[in-house]
Amino acid sequence: MQPTIFIPQHWGYPRFALEQRTQQSLILGLYYYPHGTELANQFDEGWRYGNSKK
Repeated sequence: MQPTIFIPQHWGYPRFALEQRTQQSLILGLYYYPHGTELANQFDEGWRYGNSKK
């Protein structure tokens, strides 16, 4: 059975899925920096991806 992830409607949808292969890596984690938080102020709001380099 696959785990289910719920994303709030006011967040944009992530560009990549977990365990998706890209040209450069494998997506292992997703992080979202919401508007108004310290991380969003430093790095811009939106999705960040934890990956494994090939």
